[in-house]
Amino acid sequence: MRQQKNIQPSRFRRYLIPVLLGISCMLHLSKVSAQVFAVNAATQLSPPYSVYLPDYASPGNEKLRVILILRDLTQPVYQVRLRMSISLNGKEIMRSSPLYNPAPVSIYPGTPVVVSGADLAPYLDSRNIDFSGYSREQYERNKALPEGSYQICFTAFDYNRKDVQLSNTGCSFYFLYKHEPPFIILPADKSNVLALQPQLVNFSWITRNVVPPGIGGMSDIEYRFSLYENQNKVDPNFLVQSIKPIYTTSTSQKNLIYGMAEPPLTEGMQYAVRIQAVDKSGKDAFQNNGFSQVISFVYGQLKPGERPLPAITDFRAAAAGERAGRMWWTPPFDAGFDSYRLQYKKAGRGWEWFEKIVTGTDAKAFDLEPDVSYETRLQGIKDGRYGAFSDIAVFRTDKPRVFACGDELPYLRYEQLRPLDAAIPGMIWKVGQFDMQINEVNGGNGTFSGKGSITVPYIGMNLNVRFDNVEVNENRVLYRGEVIALSKPLKQYIEEQLEQQKERTVERQQKANREKYKDLELFAFTLSFKDYDIEGVAYDKVTQEIIITHDGGKVERRKIKPEEGDKDLLVQGKGKDQWVVKKDGTVEKVTGGGLYPGMNTIVDKEVEDLLKKALAALNREMTAEHIASLKAEMKAGESKLDQLLAKPENKDAARMHFIIVSRATISASSAGISGKTEDAAANLEYKRSEYKYNTAIVTRMITSERNTKEVIRMLALELKPEGQPVTQWIRSARQRQEGDDTIISRLKPLIILHIEGIVTKYIYK
Repeated sequence: MRQQKNIQPSRFRRYLIPVLLGISCMLHLSKVSAQVFAVNAATQLSPPYSVYLPDYASPGNEKLRVILILRDLTQPVYQVRLRMSISLNGKEIMRSSPLYNPAPVSIYPGTPVVVSGADLAPYLDSRNIDFSGYSREQYERNKALPEGSYQICFTAFDYNRKDVQLSNTGCSFYFLYKHEPPFIILPADKSNVLALQPQLVNFSWITRNVVPPGIGGMSDIEYRFSLYENQNKVDPNFLVQSIKPIYTTSTSQKNLIYGMAEPPLTEGMQYAVRIQAVDKSGKDAFQNNGFSQVISFVYGQLKPGERPLPAITDFRAAAAGERAGRMWWTPPFDAGFDSYRLQYKKAGRGWEWFEKIVTGTDAKAFDLEPDVSYETRLQGIKDGRYGAFSDIAVFRTDKPRVFACGDELPYLRYEQLRPLDAAIPGMIWKVGQFDMQINEVNGGNGTFSGKGSITVPYIGMNLNVRFDNVEVNENRVLYRGEVIALSKPLKQYIEEQLEQQKERTVERQQKANREKYKDLELFAFTLSFKDYDIEGVAYDKVTQEIIITHDGGKVERRKIKPEEGDKDLLVQGKGKDQWVVKKDGTVEKVTGGGLYPGMNTIVDKEVEDLLKKALAALNREMTAEHIASLKAEMKAGESKLDQLLAKPENKDAARMHFIIVSRATISASSAGISGKTEDAAANLEYKRSEYKYNTAIVTRMITSERNTKEVIRMLALELKPEGQPVTQWIRSARQRQEGDDTIISRLKPLIILHIEGIVTKYIYK
């Protein structure tokens, strides 16, 4: 037996924690985690949102998608059914009817399957939905959902076993509201409109929602234009409610040229205009019944000395990132413009102009698409009159930058911290390396709260997020505050997802390793070198030593012990990689590890249950109060020993050597004792109390629930009660008609003796 190292008793516990951690690594510790399903389900719903549920599954519409991934690589193909649920303000109001029998969805291992459009239409059909807390009759009346905060979820179930859940519940959060009515931009409210010959007035308006086809799309919207004569100059809002318009018409365009064919306008007369947006299909899709604000203007001639406004000739544009463009210009020195009308659109035919009224001599356009060419033009405005358009300038947005998790972000200069004045749904903000689309927002002057969605490319997920009092600059970059994803900080959520991906990869590798090495006869304990980054392992057949190369070429040799000679030995350092030193002397590296002693031991169910109950009973006995009392006893012994060692005549007593075989057999050599039995007795008393405390700590750790599976296999392999394997011993006890309580009471001291052997061998040797 090797001599114990000389460790001063008062300093011993400095080494206790790392040694105990080493023991915990001798056993394979299973990680307790949340339930992992064979299928991963994610629901994606892109804004803008419709109050009409069937709109999300109209032909060609990819706004609602369910993405399924079969994680079980042992299944070549699997058929599932989906189950949908919809919640309003946290309360479920709809779910798929159990009587609905959809067509099966086939999924394949490791390959995302996207279910969208017409494939989801039957799930959104009210005939296949059960209603709860929300009237089916009310829904059937106009097929419209009430405004509010929604959650739409899909879960995958086994197609042939309806109640067997195969996936997590994948949800998407969104805030549902009707589209805002149009906003009139020309003529400006309370302006003077130039009377031209022949008559020509340009009326123009914009929509304040980005509305794609299929969800109140532009091809489905009609605008009803109404012009009123305000002879008595009353409040225009009252006027439109009390008299008939002098002219009304409908158009699918967002502008109207009022020319010679329309009723003539009277110079000096005040007029009022209102636009109503109407969904052609009859849907109630707009707030305020689709009515715009009411604007008024005076139709008249130029004032004396006025002349037509000039066009701007020095107008330029360039990209300002992936989703923004910058425009700047120099106005004619004598123009005296009050403001400017800026328009921009995708280059080419078929695209509508977006526009904004700006002041100053530079502006930015946001929410553009990456790597796309745009056209832009400019008009000057003075006293409500508009000049001619500039020449068209063309720019192309930057290509999307490909980020990896952990990439550093550009530093924001002080001049980039000017606040964003206002925000509306549909905006896109830059959040770190991601684009966040705003779904709901309130606040102003650079500080906002609300909800949005972020697509994270490298984990392939669309995250619904919220933000509270974040600060955003005029370039729509969030530079202060936190975005929360699924109740966690976005950065933490992404890091956890990436870590889970890595863990799943490691788990698959370790599972394959255990299958590959299923015939090994591993020794009961792993040879752990937790202080080293092992670079290589070899075996010297002549000296019967394991050679460990670690940390830049350093070498350590370890002699094979007699009890280890007829077993395969498992070696592990700091990392997950392991090495197997086989009985024949060959060495194999196990990349990713995952092997552990006892992994190939098959335990009878009855034996497993009895060992599990015995371990649980021992763990209950190792209460915090019991361990605290052992610690207090050890501290008292240490205090007494310290007092004796402080005497001048005992200055060498700290160099005592202890040989510990079990808690009942602790002896000491008396080197440096000066012949005083009192000192020797104090040393032994302290050492015994320390041993009992360490044994209790290790017992509590080994018998904890997280270690049960591996510990049971180890005990089934190592315990030899009355010289018999534990399985055979329990079978004999059953033949003697011994009950569970009797067998467990006999197993407990055997397990304690085994744990004491671990403590003696790996701490005190």
